[in-house]
Amino acid sequence: MSRQHGATVAGLACLAAALAGFGWFLRLVDRRDAAPPPACRAIVALTGGAGRIEAALRLFAARPGASLLISGVPANVSLDTLARRAQLDPADRAGAIRLGHAATTTRGNVAEIAAWLGAAGASGHDTCLTVVTSDYHMPRALLELRRALPGIDLVAAPSGAPETHRWRRLLGEYGKFLIAAAGLSFLEPERAGRP
Repeated sequence: MSRQHGATVAGLACLAAALAGFGWFLRLVDRRDAAPPPACRAIVALTGGAGRIEAALRLFAARPGASLLISGVPANVSLDTLARRAQLDPADRAGAIRLGHAATTTRGNVAEIAAWLGAAGASGHDTCLTVVTSDYHMPRALLELRRALPGIDLVAAPSGAPETHRWRRLLGEYGKFLIAAAGLSFLEPERAGRP
């Protein structure tokens, strides 16, 4: 076998592995559990994609006794602004909602969530956490959360808001997922927080 032929075979093998990996990632994104998820009292939303906060606020409104952390909210955005966007009035339960302003990456979200769960106000919850984020972001968010919170059962509640440039987002997120799976999520660039 010539060197050029060997390089071609190796290149095709790498391409096949990348395509197979991306197919596996798409299955993770589209995974739907057959059984209804448990109604965890603790809910977290990771900002950065359309519909995430609105989905989390609606889920919170439907669960009496629940508490909610919205992680990665810009400092100049208030709960009233977010609630109006979701067409909800959280006034009677506003004390059970916390806005986290420190996170600008998924890794930052995880640190903010871990601190919230460890705080006195959230420590009364059981070991179940509902995670709200975009479907394409859910595999990486769960991967990072499982690393940081090994004793917590994580229940995925992907937001179903339509996303623009879906395939580009999926490909980009697949790359980030691979980086996180390799334990290199500290390389993720910080983003300007947005609800």
